[in-house]
Amino acid sequence: MNAGVAERGKVFHHFEVPSGNKPTARIRRASPDLKALLTAVIDQGAYKKSLVLAVSITEDYLIDLMKLVLRAHPDRLGRGVKRGDSKPTIALEDFIERSRDEILEELIRSRVGGALYAKPAEYLAYVASILEVEVPAESAAGFIEVKATRDIVVHGDGRANERYIEKAGQRARVAAGEPLLIDGVYFDSAIGTMKSLIYQLAEKVAAKYADDDAVTQCAKAILR
Repeated sequence: MNAGVAERGKVFHHFEVPSGNKPTARIRRASPDLKALLTAVIDQGAYKKSLVLAVSITEDYLIDLMKLVLRAHPDRLGRGVKRGDSKPTIALEDFIERSRDEILEELIRSRVGGALYAKPAEYLAYVASILEVEVPAESAAGFIEVKATRDIVVHGDGRANERYIEKAGQRARVAAGEPLLIDGVYFDSAIGTMKSLIYQLAEKVAAKYADDDAVTQCAKAILR
């Protein structure tokens, strides 16, 4: 970037940027435009980081809820992520040397942790299977798109790819190859979607497990 040059009362800055037809091209931006551009870039970076954190918090809540239910109903450990039975195995030495509670905690941690690597729709179906409550369709679809956007932020280049399109389905915000905008409007909408999902599940779990203090403790904390 070259030093600013005053023209007609405005200060312009000149830049060398990549070009499709030649190595670089020279462009200029007025100081107010440059400030607005940099502010937008900084804001997007903050929103992206906050979105990743918010998705992690939402997933942590779902994991904690599943762990509580599985401790009370360990027979559900045999339910697989892809809607089939998937009986967990225990090494003979673990069976001999470790306590039942230790083995159970290890199996629960392994099962719910592994579920995070499934496709978002399969993951939410697994949540519903373990909790034995219905995941609200509208909130589920919204969360799936948010999680797909989060994956682009963490693993991609900021542009939608075919995996994003596949995961987001009809909720896909752009076509493959186009940038996924994460601004204040989208961030607020995403937070609302995740809060709605958690709140609705908390209500359902609190009602279903009203007599199970260990399970309802986590759910009721959200409803306060």
